[in-house]
Amino acid sequence: MKEVRGSTTAPLAVYSGTANGSNAIRTFSTLMSEPNVKRLNIDFHGFMERDEVGLERYCEFLQKEHYEPSTIAILSEDETAYGRSDHENSDSETSEVVCNGALRLYYPRDISALRAAYQTNSIFSTTAPQQSTASQRGRLPTDLADPEGQDHDTIRSYAGNQTALSQEAYLLGAVNTLRVHHIQHVILRSTNALDQLFLASYLRRAYPDARIVTDNSDHLFERERGATGMAGTTSLSTYPLLEPERKWIGSATSPGQRLFNSDTSEGTYIALRLLLHAQALSEIPNLDPPADKCTLRPDKKQFALQQP
Repeated sequence: MKEVRGSTTAPLAVYSGTANGSNAIRTFSTLMSEPNVKRLNIDFHGFMERDEVGLERYCEFLQKEHYEPSTIAILSEDETAYGRSDHENSDSETSEVVCNGALRLYYPRDISALRAAYQTNSIFSTTAPQQSTASQRGRLPTDLADPEGQDHDTIRSYAGNQTALSQEAYLLGAVNTLRVHHIQHVILRSTNALDQLFLASYLRRAYPDARIVTDNSDHLFERERGATGMAGTTSLSTYPLLEPERKWIGSATSPGQRLFNSDTSEGTYIALRLLLHAQALSEIPNLDPPADKCTLRPDKKQFALQQP
């Protein structure tokens, strides 16, 4: 999230290229419209489509393809408002639940202990480490483990050395639930791309009957194209990171065109470009506005972007 303060008359510009949770955005927006509280002079814009929108549209697509909602499972991270925002927090009291009828499951947030254990024991490897197919094709082998000593804002587990076993048992129970309900589509909702990559690889082996769907796009996914990797996975994203995307948004092709590693990095780039045109900056003396063509449209609901 980026912010700029100008003069006292200009609004505080808050442009986000990562926020996509409806409940969080709605809660923040109430600070600008609460009738009983002094309204904050804030100019807020988000450049990621709300996650619930993509989720609902995908479920509508599956229903048009004659799939019942009961064949859809939404596997979300636990311990976060984002993981539970698609059904526990609706846009209004009368609005319908997103993907009503779908099976909802949760996995322990940042299952780093299990990812590290699988990495150490080469569970997903079909060949010896020194003869891995990744090395043979000139790529680094995938590392799903977190850096040593990294802290996570999650509830501390007191399982000790049994943490990985406990998390694996949880996933085994989730897979059994998917099998009992004859699930055909599993949607992975997470704020950590490594979690999605790990869960997709795990489900491909433990429950190959379902199509895997991720709620974001990341070039890490493209590295795992094998039968038990990310091949055939569907991605729901504002920025699909595909080359035709430049034509869809009317971007001029040039040798200097930018490539992004994830949808959030592209959203953040666009947010920063547009932030440079905020009213607060335009009122700073002796500061000329940027000469590019990255501007918000008058209705402030869409933006126009051209690569330099």
